[in-house]
Amino acid sequence: MENLLYQGLQLTLLGMGTVFTFLLVLTFFTKGMSWIIVNLLPSGQPASVPLGATGDVDRQRLTAIIAAAVKQHKKSRLPHR
Repeated sequence: MENLLYQGLQLTLLGMGTVFTFLLVLTFFTKGMSWIIVNLLPSGQPASVPLGATGDVDRQRLTAIIAAAVKQHKKSRLPHR
C-alpha cells in the first residue's frame, strides 16, 4: 500500500514538473520572440492606402455579399418548434 502511494506521488510530481518546465520554456520563447520583433525588425509605419472610389465600391460589394449570405441563411434554416 505504501509503495503504491509513493509511486502515485512520484508520478504526480513528475507530471507537474514536466508541465511547469514546458510552461517555463514557452514563456522564455514568447519573451524572446517579442524581444526580436521589438528590437531587430525595422519599425516603419505601415503604408496607408487612401480610400477612394475603389474603397467605396468594395464596401458596397461587401455589403451586398453579406446581405445575400444572411438572406440565404434565413431561407435554409429549419423552422423553430
